[in-house]
Amino acid sequence: MIAGLHFVASRRPEAKKLAEAMIGKYGQTDAARAACIVAVGGDGTTLKALSMVLGKPGGAVFGIRAPGSVGALGNEAWLDDLPERIACANRLSFTPLIARAALKSGAIETVFGFNEVTLVRHKFQALRLRLRLSQAADPLVLFGDGVIAATPLGSGAYCRSLGGAQLEVGSGLLAVVGIALRSPSRPLSAVVNGSAKIVIEVLDADYRPARVETHTATVERVVSLEIQYSDQHAILLKDAVGQPRVGG
Repeated sequence: MIAGLHFVASRRPEAKKLAEAMIGKYGQTDAARAACIVAVGGDGTTLKALSMVLGKPGGAVFGIRAPGSVGALGNEAWLDDLPERIACANRLSFTPLIARAALKSGAIETVFGFNEVTLVRHKFQALRLRLRLSQAADPLVLFGDGVIAATPLGSGAYCRSLGGAQLEVGSGLLAVVGIALRSPSRPLSAVVNGSAKIVIEVLDADYRPARVETHTATVERVVSLEIQYSDQHAILLKDAVGQPRVGG
């Protein structure tokens, strides 16, 4: 039996209502002591919950798709037998990207991204970037709106819509794609080994400011960025057998 559950919900009224019903039935354990975080909503809520258990021994996330929510990370929503479902669920381990952003002030900020890390323009001016995909690679100079580095978990979303590669979960690879690159840049869509470190320098950063975005954080006034896979992981629980969704 699961020792304790902590419920988090998206801002959607349907998700809040379902989470409140589950708390009424199963109680609410403090997040630091809970054996599992139950994320009620869509994939965004589940990604935030994965960040909550990152590096926590024994911590896990069970996502539930609330009525009206979509996403591949959540399980079907119904109220009964939740501890039993969690105890029998398949365990999937995900490693996030770690991004170390150097700021104009000289400070270094570190953020994590389970699906992707995006470096994007902060104002109307396009970015001028110098990008190195690995230590051995020659640098590329890019001109456009930014760059996305996506894990297999995120490669089928924004990355794919921009022409980036869709990666198989568990491949350990990393997809890199440019956002609205202009001439004289060439299109950028690359797949790199999971051991690679991506280094991006923002050229003319005073005139062309950039920010870093992940599913949980935004960092402003970035002048350089290093992205690679972290050595930490989080566990996502998925039902072994699907069940009917709770009605709207």
